[in-house]
Amino acid sequence: MGSFWIVLSTFFISSAYVSIKAMPVSMAFYEIFLLRSIVVLTVAICLVAATKTTLKTHEPALQLSRALCGVGALSINILVARHILLSTAQTLQYTGPLCLGLWVFGWYLFKGKKIPWMLFVFLIIGFAGVLLVLRPDVALYVGLGLLSGALSSGSSISLRLLGLKGEPPIRTLFWFALACTLSGGAATLMFSTGLRAEHVFSVPVLLMGVFTALGQWTQNIGWKKGKTLLCASLQFSAVIFAVIFGYLFFDEVPDTFTFLGILIIVAASLGATIFRLKYYKEG
Repeated sequence: MGSFWIVLSTFFISSAYVSIKAMPVSMAFYEIFLLRSIVVLTVAICLVAATKTTLKTHEPALQLSRALCGVGALSINILVARHILLSTAQTLQYTGPLCLGLWVFGWYLFKGKKIPWMLFVFLIIGFAGVLLVLRPDVALYVGLGLLSGALSSGSSISLRLLGLKGEPPIRTLFWFALACTLSGGAATLMFSTGLRAEHVFSVPVLLMGVFTALGQWTQNIGWKKGKTLLCASLQFSAVIFAVIFGYLFFDEVPDTFTFLGILIIVAASLGATIFRLKYYKEG
């Protein structure tokens, strides 16, 4: 049952993005990222104190990798989610398997090894789906969404390795939250013209932070206790939650081509994930 923590995680993370889209358009994405990170860090500190978890890590390189990939993925995805449909933004965030598969395919081609052609088929199908959701007015954000997906894949790999190394989920959550807070704080100090009190002390900010903390915590548990293949498959449940929440809270209904593109991307990403893990006998 450990892997099903991932489903709970995707529910919380999708809920956090509902709060993000509900925030005033005047707020910059790095300001939202900072506020989100402060709440998550506060929750993480409380969890550390309550469980008396030591913060000394034995895997600093993996924690750094998780932090760098996670900070990049989350901050970019906040920007993307505020400009396109919630369902599309969440789908693009989970295109990591396609990006990773593209890298693997290129590496095999460069080394002159036998090409895993089934993986190539999944890549072609997946990026065909991306073309279906691509529109001239959102092309930039679709590209950023793909970048977010690639970084999310790196973050998931680091999480899995941290779990296998025995790092407690709460410790991983703390260091990640601290990295997010420091990076968000630096960006806000450099570019922000000043946060308004009514934005800082608002219900959407509180809900965003709490849902994010719960999402990250349950995600850490899932990757630590669950099977790699099942965890990688269940993370796509975020797209289902995003479609439902987008309709319920923002009256978002993807057009036929966008909806078809979302289905194709999810199917191809899932196929690439399963193929890669079975091909390399992981998990």
